[in-house]
Amino acid sequence: MDIVLVKAPTAAPVNLADLKKHVIASDFTDDDDILQMYLDAAVNHMDGYSGVLGRALMTQEWAVQACEWRACFTMPMKPVKGVALKYFDEANVERIVPDTSYRLSGETLWLDSSFTRPSLYARGDAISVVFTLGEDDPADVPAAIKAAILLMAAGLYANREQIGGQAYENPAFDLLISPYRRMHP
Repeated sequence: MDIVLVKAPTAAPVNLADLKKHVIASDFTDDDDILQMYLDAAVNHMDGYSGVLGRALMTQEWAVQACEWRACFTMPMKPVKGVALKYFDEANVERIVPDTSYRLSGETLWLDSSFTRPSLYARGDAISVVFTLGEDDPADVPAAIKAAILLMAAGLYANREQIGGQAYENPAFDLLISPYRRMHP
């Protein structure tokens, strides 16, 4: 099984204006590009399947892909907001399974026992379970996660000229995100 990003988030949990306030740079625009780059890096470090949190921060779509039917498909991220089940039939035509043929329980899609599993085209992504994950509104992202993003981006900005040695670390970062980390199975 593979886990792939289908649709990236279009919003961020923290914006440039918040970061500029945090680093006391609200009164000039000279560093906006570099601040945005550090903000994007901090969000990317935490967000999504490969992020250190192993969860979706803002609304995005991820697919669990498989080449054969199974009783259930689990998305190792949360929060799950919705799901759709698609497959490629024997003629390699994409089909959508009606939502009456499965149920979502937490992060797991369970096929109904009465669901007749159709034959599949031989391809690695013959089945795609597309999960909609993340928060719709940045206000719904936990404050601790947003604070950690600000700390990381500000640390990158403050120490951008560092040569040699260890990269800047703020012990508060790990304390803030530890309750939200998701360990992948």
